[in-house]
Amino acid sequence: MRRVVGTFRRYADAVTLIIATAVAYLSLVPQENVPSAPGGDKFHHFVAYAALTFPISFAKTHSRLAIFVFAACFGGLIELLQPFASRHCDWHDFGANTAGSCIGIAVGYAASLVL
Repeated sequence: MRRVVGTFRRYADAVTLIIATAVAYLSLVPQENVPSAPGGDKFHHFVAYAALTFPISFAKTHSRLAIFVFAACFGGLIELLQPFASRHCDWHDFGANTAGSCIGIAVGYAASLVL
């Protein structure tokens, strides 16, 4: 188990970058090109940003505030760019992004303490 955790921590930056790229892509392509998934729009935002912040907060527990600021700015920037990609800017999405980021950071930090 210790080996798996060490490997996950080692690659947390890369995993976070991959997730950030996927979130940006899915947020900025035209709506008709986004695959459907179960759950509502706000749930998708919440889960995406929890997934975005979990790996990096698990690996870098001392950077929780910086991770939150980055995730909030990233989510806000995505929302501001969406009208240029034939999407709608929705500040409720930003709220779901922020809430998901908080949960991802909290769960990542808690998991780092246990594992």
